[in-house]
Amino acid sequence: MATAGHVVQLLSETAGFQTIMLLGDLERHLQWLIHRPPRTPWVEAALVCAIADGGVIVRDTALLKHARSRLEALLARQNEEGWFPERGGADVGRLSLTVDALARLYRQNEWQELKEPLGRAVRFLTHFVHPDGSVGGCYSSCDTEFISPYGVELLAPTFADAAALALLCRRRWAAPVFDEHYGGDDDLCAVLGASVALAAANAAPLPIERCALPFETLGQTRFPRAGLTIFSTEAYHAVVAGRKGGALKVTWRNGATGIEDPGVVVVYPRGTRTAAAPNVRGRQHVSGSSVTCGGILQRTGLMRDRPRPWIKRLAHKIGVGRWTSTALSMPDPAATNGHRSRHTDYGRLTRDQYSRQITFGEDWIRIRDRVHCRLPCETIVCQSPSPVPVRPFGDGSVSRNARPPIFVKGGRNVEIIRVYRNGELVNEHPA
Repeated sequence: MATAGHVVQLLSETAGFQTIMLLGDLERHLQWLIHRPPRTPWVEAALVCAIADGGVIVRDTALLKHARSRLEALLARQNEEGWFPERGGADVGRLSLTVDALARLYRQNEWQELKEPLGRAVRFLTHFVHPDGSVGGCYSSCDTEFISPYGVELLAPTFADAAALALLCRRRWAAPVFDEHYGGDDDLCAVLGASVALAAANAAPLPIERCALPFETLGQTRFPRAGLTIFSTEAYHAVVAGRKGGALKVTWRNGATGIEDPGVVVVYPRGTRTAAAPNVRGRQHVSGSSVTCGGILQRTGLMRDRPRPWIKRLAHKIGVGRWTSTALSMPDPAATNGHRSRHTDYGRLTRDQYSRQITFGEDWIRIRDRVHCRLPCETIVCQSPSPVPVRPFGDGSVSRNARPPIFVKGGRNVEIIRVYRNGELVNEHPA
């Protein structure tokens, strides 16, 4: 569906390729595609765009009517906060790809039902630009870390938020950081390559007055339906995904190495489980300056058959065999097993569980992880690269401004506490 969108767009802009045989193949392909069931929103948006543009090329008004009908069903899936559900949650990169297709529809056809949904989507995107210019991260439902520039360029003359994002994209894509942009999988590079070229071809003068991005203001912002909470102080900017294992991304305003922690990974003798998988049923509670979440550890395909070699290779790569520090507090698992509650009573525990509490101070952040296992685990990994496969169209990379993984000895009932102040791991433990 996405490929068809690019083919149709190419044909609409290069009439020399519009041969009778090719247009006949295109019409048959579009007729086949319109009978496919609805797909994930960014793909569905690409299909609607392909049908609408293709209907003009092959001169079939029935395709235009079908595109508008399918568009109505797609817009009904948009959350009131502005995002479309991707793998059960909000994803920054995929939302920008959805905006690409819908913005083209709005520009080409002037369908007014698109204006308000596009405004909400672009406004949502602005909240996930960080002070260092990066976007997205482990809190996105698909772990994407990009904003596609094509859609925001098309919308820049209409929406101030889109103009701010377009300016950001121009600076980001013009910078010589090719490893960062092209470190993803081949499918993502193909899509973003086309998006960058189209953005350049459609770039227009931006408004003189720049729209301020949300990270420039201090305070707390919540998106309850997306399960995302933003804490912004003079010392840092942090985003937490409570329904994704407490995935946390912190950007320190003093330029210190950030925190990118998708949630704990628990390694067992015969497999692994993670808190990083999106879980709409996961517990989440936001109270004042803290976020508490918990749920059941999920299986992951990574390391399922041979967990120990993976751990050893990663530990060797970052130059540590084990992580020890007085700045990390870990009670003796044997001492805590005597606590008899419904969460830690192993006579009743039927699933391996986790809980995370993140407390935000003016210049410090405290992370407390608890893991409750039916059988002893071997190792717990914090700040790990995302253990959930994110392809296609997760960018598959790890942020440069991130810390190495932390390895902690396992057990049945383990608590891990870390405190960061102004970007440094410290020994103090604020209440």
